[in-house]
Order: sequence, then C-alpha cells, then structure tokens
Amino acid sequence: TGKVTWTYVNQGPIAAGASLGDNSVVFADLDGRVVALDKSSGVKLWKRRFNREISGMPLVMGGTAYVMAGERELVALSLSDGHTLWQQSLESFARDITMNGQSGVATDGQNIYVGLADGHLYALNPSGGVAWQAALNPPMRNFKDIDAQVVAAGGSLYTVGYYGLLHKLGAGGGRIWQADVASGTAPLVANGTVYVSDTDGALTAFSNDSGRQLWRNELNGSVLSSASDFAGYVVV
Repeated sequence: TGKVTWTYVNQGPIAAGASLGDNSVVFADLDGRVVALDKSSGVKLWKRRFNREISGMPLVMGGTAYVMAGERELVALSLSDGHTLWQQSLESFARDITMNGQSGVATDGQNIYVGLADGHLYALNPSGGVAWQAALNPPMRNFKDIDAQVVAAGGSLYTVGYYGLLHKLGAGGGRIWQADVASGTAPLVANGTVYVSDTDGALTAFSNDSGRQLWRNELNGSVLSSASDFAGYVVV
C-alpha cells in the first residue's frame, strides 16, 4: 500500500543502507553506533557504540552482524544482543576517516569481503581469520578508495572504486580482468554483462567474460545510483 509501517528516529546521521536478518534490521551511523531493530515493529533490540565512524553497510549472516568500525577494524556482533564475538584489525595505511566512505561488508556465503580506502581487498572467514588480501590500487592513481560494495556473483568477485578500475577476481583473489572506470557504487552483474555507474554520470556496460566495454550511455552528467535489473531493463 505504500503506508509507513514504522519509523525509528536515530541519534546520528546514517550514510549507508540497513541489512536484514530473519527478524531484525541492523544499521550503523557516522557517530559509530550499530543499532538493531525488530523488523515487524521497529522497536530497538540493542545498540552498540564505537569510537570510530561507520559509513558502510553492515552485513547480517546467520546469527552474526559484521561491521567495519573505522577503516581498520572488522567487528562481529551477536545478532541476539550485540555483544562482540570477535574483532579483526586489518593492515591499512588509510586514516580512520576516509574521504569518500566505506564499501561496507559483503559475502559470497563462505567468506566475508571488505574493501579499504588504501585500495586493498580483504577476504576473511566467518571466524575472523584472513583468507587472503589483494592490492588493487594502481600506484600512480590519486585515489585509492574501494568505496563500492564488493559484489559476489557466479563464483567471482567484482570491485570498483575511485582509483579508476573495475576488477573481476576469482574466488581466491586472482585477477581475471580489469577495465578503466571510476565509481563509488556497486556494479550490477546480470545477463552476461557488468553495469557500472561511473563518477562522470554515465552508465557503462562491460562483457562479463572479457571485460571489454560494450557501450557507454551519458545521462546528463548526473550522479547515478547503482544499476538494478528489473523486468529486463537496467534501472538507475
């Protein structure tokens, strides 16, 4: 019907989307709060506070909520009450507050993936151990940030950032191909194609097999959202 079911007024600004569990909604804010709400009523279940900015979307998987606190700390919280299950410090030369934001936490159902502001992609297992890391930033580029959400699809990983490259990686972090495009939004993988909204306000399509650019549509220079696949159309 489009009617508002419930509203929760947060104490600080929210920079990323919420993640859904079976019965809960989990989000984080720029003041370092992680909040879990009851999905049906919007009643607050628990709240945690960290002394670091959280600008990326949390990940809910099973009974755990994963969140990046600042640019170096991945924290696993119990979905039932918010207590810390483990935390893992990641090596990064980025400052605690990145200029463009965070990529958030993603998963392929096995590993957990986070992109950092220094251009590194980390893969961790659900218990917090580092499975592998890959340095994706070209050394002479001005920007290093991996700000777009890492996308796991078809056994591959896709990552893009302000450093100006779209990467397709194998499950172990090996590069399959790369393409020149700068973006802060997650790529869409659909119909054998990878669609990216770039920093110049254009939507670009690449072959999923080879990384070859198929077409580029400039849409009036606006800042675009991530592309979505809807009824055979690409929507931004």
